Amino acid sequence: MNKNSTTNTQANSQIGAKTLKLSDLVALGLNVPKFKAIDAHELSENFNNLEPLATKLHAELNCSRYAVRSSALIEDSQTESFAGQFKTKINVDPSDLASAISEITTHAKQFLGGSIDKFSVLIQEYIEPNMSGVTFTRNPTGGREMIIESHKGRGEDLVSGNIKPKTQKLYWSDPSPKNTPTHHFKKIEEFYKFPQDIEWCVKGKKWYFLQTRPITTISKTEYEQSLYLDKNLPFGDFFYEKTEISEIAPRPTQITQDILSKVYEEGGPIQQAYKKFKINYKPAEIIKIVGNELFVDREAELKTLLPSYSYLKSKDLTFRISTLSGIFRTIGNFWNLCRINLDKYDEISQSLNAALENKHTPKTIPDFLKLFEKDYQIIFEINLLAGISIKKIEPLVGALSKNKISLSLLLSQGHYLFTEDELPTQPDLDTSHLRGNTIEVSDESEFARNLQDKINKDPEHSEVTEWWGKLSEIKKNMLKQKIQNAVIYNRLREMSRWLVVKRISQLRELLPKEKDIYFAKLSEITNNTHSPATSTKRKAEYDKYADFNMPTTLTNKSTTPKQSTQGVSPGKAEGVLVTAAELTANAHHTTPNQDKILLTQVLSPELTEHFDKIKGIVSEQGGFLSHLSIIARERGLPVITGVPIAKLTPGTKVEINGETGELST
Repeated sequence: MNKNSTTNTQANSQIGAKTLKLSDLVALGLNVPKFKAIDAHELSENFNNLEPLATKLHAELNCSRYAVRSSALIEDSQTESFAGQFKTKINVDPSDLASAISEITTHAKQFLGGSIDKFSVLIQEYIEPNMSGVTFTRNPTGGREMIIESHKGRGEDLVSGNIKPKTQKLYWSDPSPKNTPTHHFKKIEEFYKFPQDIEWCVKGKKWYFLQTRPITTISKTEYEQSLYLDKNLPFGDFFYEKTEISEIAPRPTQITQDILSKVYEEGGPIQQAYKKFKINYKPAEIIKIVGNELFVDREAELKTLLPSYSYLKSKDLTFRISTLSGIFRTIGNFWNLCRINLDKYDEISQSLNAALENKHTPKTIPDFLKLFEKDYQIIFEINLLAGISIKKIEPLVGALSKNKISLSLLLSQGHYLFTEDELPTQPDLDTSHLRGNTIEVSDESEFARNLQDKINKDPEHSEVTEWWGKLSEIKKNMLKQKIQNAVIYNRLREMSRWLVVKRISQLRELLPKEKDIYFAKLSEITNNTHSPATSTKRKAEYDKYADFNMPTTLTNKSTTPKQSTQGVSPGKAEGVLVTAAELTANAHHTTPNQDKILLTQVLSPELTEHFDKIKGIVSEQGGFLSHLSIIARERGLPVITGVPIAKLTPGTKVEINGETGELST
């Protein structure tokens, strides 16, 4: 028998997981302080006279000091850890061993309701450490990175929360040479085939492993997702993120991916839109599909316009100049972006209306692509101008007014400051034949368009008009044109979504009426070389990752971009957090009459199908110009974004403020 193990621990059902796992660590060749266990049966029999048992244990272990810990049969399971619920005694003198066992057992008896038939005790050599730490082989709050927390001194100070530890993040793709601590941490997870919470300490130059248990906040699916990312993400520096593009196609099918590729290719509509403003755009492969979710390669995207800048060369993923290569294109593009005139919107508005009212229906897929690329140049130009208009008005609204107003409220009610003649007209578009709300061809949800007549019936007494009335004429003159631009491009951006849906609805009619056709390639359909079997195979691969919910940011950098919570659609609401999947699952069932707040990662327009069931939305990703934000403002539905949803649990009751971005539980 190994001196660092307990007799027949693997077969002994009376010994808790904490002790059994120490035996596993010994078997893995790791350095574990000497230990023995008192099983539940033996402990119960000797509870009233522990001295003989303590003397026997000391004779077998022969240590100068001991740590006495619980090893309850209910501890450290896959679903519950009971961390910190039972007492621990450290630095125990051999003469006090019986007393320490008694104290811990008595406390456990009270905690367990008067019974210790499922409680065992772990007696372990106590190591006075120079450094102690806890390693989470995966981030307990979501994410695939390993987190190592450490401090100088005893581990009890660390796990009790009395001190602030030094924290280090490592990715599994980072090098971990054999026989290094990181290598051992990985070995432990791989042995248990599940993320582990590992306690350890260092004495001199020697590492000791004190405990390991499953991380109970991580599900099996989340772990499978982490393993997938470890295998499929690139080595070296990268920075992928879900952006506004992800909102219009969160999980693109093959046909949608083909359409997006056309949009971003050399000579495509995005390059043509930039060319109109004398901006030298160099196309690059920026779309990344990870586990069937759409990400943007932010580094590649940045360099399409500003080649001298980089995200990856900074410590906090903030873009900044990193090289003089391409400096003249960078300066030229900066200059031309700053010179873009937002005031002349008539031309783009007329082009958009003409495209929306155009009765031409494409007869072939090449005909569709030609028409779509022409339209998307208009759409992208509007997106570009809308983003600039928000950046120009946002810092001025509060700075020029003592009576501050939120940007979300201004975008929601700003049109009350203007006559309809001062704003772009909305065409009388027949939407009865339209299906879907995004660029995703498989999105066949009911089309949602704005219902301007359903909100604020009394514009003269709205918050925005009252705020405006208190401003001086000088401030009004400084703000009016910028507010008008923001309101105009806010409206045009939503109308541009209608054009996308119109064209995608036409494409859907051109596709063969076959099962899984959305997973064929457009080129295959055009050339009549597509195979139903191949499409079905692609769909099967796609469906493998249906339960994955990737984090908003994927990177191998130790930091992630800072998120700030903001309100993007005004109003206040309270209710219980629910996911879209829960709303869909309960669509035809009677549920308690309870106000609900939708919890989502991205503000995809297809979520409008749930608007009649919810009081508000909490999202991790999204901004003022997200299409869902625009629709929500028109429906009077509060929305806040920038909230790390991994820290929220469905079923939690929350209050949200869509003006300030505040969330309280």
